[in-house]
Amino acid sequence: MESPSSWTIGLSGEYILNFPIYVGCVYGLFIGSGEGHQRLWPAPKALVMDDIDKLALKQQWDQWWNQVVMLLANRFRNKSDRPNLGMGLAEYHFSDIDGELLRQCCMDSWPAFVHWWNSPAGGQVAMYYWEGFPKVERYVEEYEELVGRKVKPFALSVNLIYTGIPAPMEPVPDYIIMPIDGSFLLNKDWWLDRFKQRY
Repeated sequence: MESPSSWTIGLSGEYILNFPIYVGCVYGLFIGSGEGHQRLWPAPKALVMDDIDKLALKQQWDQWWNQVVMLLANRFRNKSDRPNLGMGLAEYHFSDIDGELLRQCCMDSWPAFVHWWNSPAGGQVAMYYWEGFPKVERYVEEYEELVGRKVKPFALSVNLIYTGIPAPMEPVPDYIIMPIDGSFLLNKDWWLDRFKQRY
């Protein structure tokens, strides 16, 4: 969504971020459902390993998540659309992920994720819905009416994820990773407050 005069906002839900979140849910690396109003994916029973070293896995996952986030943030900052994102996600054997335990967990959970992501009522279709649902252009117009001026020029990119973080994160200016729950994405006051602080 954009105004030719001053601003653009892009919302997208990419599997590149949602797959790490899925892995974290499958192996119980996040807080429990309900805390922070997060709804977590249930783990497929066939993938749950009782004897897994969760501490080691969490450390490896944290490093992987941070690397994927910064890779996407740098892509936004450099205005690059290169499809080769690395981090094992290009060839699905996850060979360039640091940590044998995490690599195995990714390989084990990838088929279930792909099935869910590509199913008719699955993740990708749902993301298309969420990408088009927020009427952010209306919030911009309302903000302009409130302050009596045009909003300052900006280009904001928002990547949507299903769960895993309790609030939006902004690794670099104007690049946001946001959970799809209504506390933020559909919260007009949150958007107006951001426009007030930044634009």
